[in-house]
Amino acid sequence: MTKEQILKDINAIYENAVKDGKWHTAWRIKEMQGKAMGLFMPQRLPNIVRIADMNDDQLTEFIERLEEREPSLKDLAPSGTSKEVEGGVAS
Repeated sequence: MTKEQILKDINAIYENAVKDGKWHTAWRIKEMQGKAMGLFMPQRLPNIVRIADMNDDQLTEFIERLEEREPSLKDLAPSGTSKEVEGGVAS
């Protein structure tokens, strides 16, 4: 059995499924054909980290990346807000 024979058989099954109105089967066969051709690559899920678990460096990098994507975020911080400093809050 060769790859070509398998693909030929899959195509024959597809044609029969369409002719018989078996649309779910036809759809799955097209999916199989696409996979055989390398069209559908599994997607890797991103490494998801909770903001609460980030350290200061990670939070800073996260904020910088957000601001790169959406520069208007820089304008959201109201002027004259207090900043946290060691030992308390500075105004």
